[in-house]
Amino acid sequence: CEYPTLALVSKQLRSLVTSPEIYMRRSFLGVTEPCFYVLLYDEESGNNRWYFIHPKANGNHCLVLIQSLPAMNLAANFLAVDSRIYVFGGRDDHTKYRAVCINSSFHTVEHLWSMPMPMSHAIADIIDGKIYLIGDYYDMYMHNIFKSFVYEPNKNNWKKEEMLNSNKTCDPKQMYWGEVKGLGLQELVPNKRPHWIDTVSYSGKLALFCSYEISLERRQEGEIWGKVEWSDEVPVADNLKMGRFLAVMV
Repeated sequence: CEYPTLALVSKQLRSLVTSPEIYMRRSFLGVTEPCFYVLLYDEESGNNRWYFIHPKANGNHCLVLIQSLPAMNLAANFLAVDSRIYVFGGRDDHTKYRAVCINSSFHTVEHLWSMPMPMSHAIADIIDGKIYLIGDYYDMYMHNIFKSFVYEPNKNNWKKEEMLNSNKTCDPKQMYWGEVKGLGLQELVPNKRPHWIDTVSYSGKLALFCSYEISLERRQEGEIWGKVEWSDEVPVADNLKMGRFLAVMV
C-alpha cells in the first residue's frame, strides 16, 4: 500500500493516513494485507535494526530502514500477531525482563508489563488470544529450570502456566514430510547464501526472504501444490546479516 506516497499529496490525505481509523476500517472490512519485516544485524554499527520490504511501483522491492524503532536484542523472542510484533526478553540486564509491543501501522513501541522472570531460548505462540511463552530459567545457583507463562494482551498481565510445565504427548492423525508440487526451490534460489534463506507463513502463503512469495494449495489427492505469486531479488548491503523475518497484517 502506498500510504506514505499518498500522504505527500495533501494535508487531508496526510491526516487520514496517520489516523488509526483507516487501519480499523481496513481490518473491519477484511482488506488487510501482509507486510514483511526483517531484523538485520549491521556489522558496522553492531546494532540489530528493523527494516520492511517496500513494493515499488515498477513491481520490484527494496528494504527500508524504520528509523523510529530502536535497536533490538537478537536473543529476544519475536512473535507477529495481526498488526503487532511482540518482543520478549533478551540477553543483557536491560532487556532480559523486557516485554514490548511494536505497532506496525505507526512504527511505535509500547512497553508492556515486565516478564515474571528472565528466560533464555524462549518460544512464543498465540492460542485463543493468549500468548504462551516457554523457555529456560537459570536461578541464582545456575540451575536450569523449565518455565512457562501466559500473557494476556487485553489485560496486560502475566500468569504462570503449569500445564505446559508437565510432559505431554502429541499424536496427530498424520505426521509425514511431503514434496510441494509445482516448485523447484533449488532452481528458484540457487545462488543464495544459506544464512540468508528464511521463511514466514501467513494466510495460507509462504514467503522466502528475500526473493519469493508462494501460495500453497492442498488438492483433492492430498498433495500440496505451490505457486510463485511474485519473485524479486531484494538488494541487501554487504554489511547486513539476517536476524529475524516476520509477516504482519495491516
